[in-house]
Amino acid sequence: MAKILVIDDDKPILEVVKIILSNEGYDVEIISDWLEAFGMIKSYKPDLIILDIFIAGSDGRVICKELKKSKTTVNIPVILFSATHRLESYTKDSNAQGYLKKPFETKDLLDIVRENL
Repeated sequence: MAKILVIDDDKPILEVVKIILSNEGYDVEIISDWLEAFGMIKSYKPDLIILDIFIAGSDGRVICKELKKSKTTVNIPVILFSATHRLESYTKDSNAQGYLKKPFETKDLLDIVRENL
């Protein structure tokens, strides 16, 4: 079973994403505080990370770049998650594997997860 970590400061969105992905058989962990991200990644060892760009107190693009610099996390696919209109360029700039625009359709979420696992 693939493990997915979702990092977003919007708790209702976290819960919805967890329900959708869990119902598809994925093992899902959610966190709303970016300060917990690196510790959770180290202990949980996700197969995929879905990461909000505009997360309170940080920037998902910076977090993604840090993940892509580390030998232990460089190969974990990261999907950026945001309502911004510049999502495609932010994805390229941060070396993420893809993006999901908010608001999203369930099908789009499941498609991008399947593509990156």
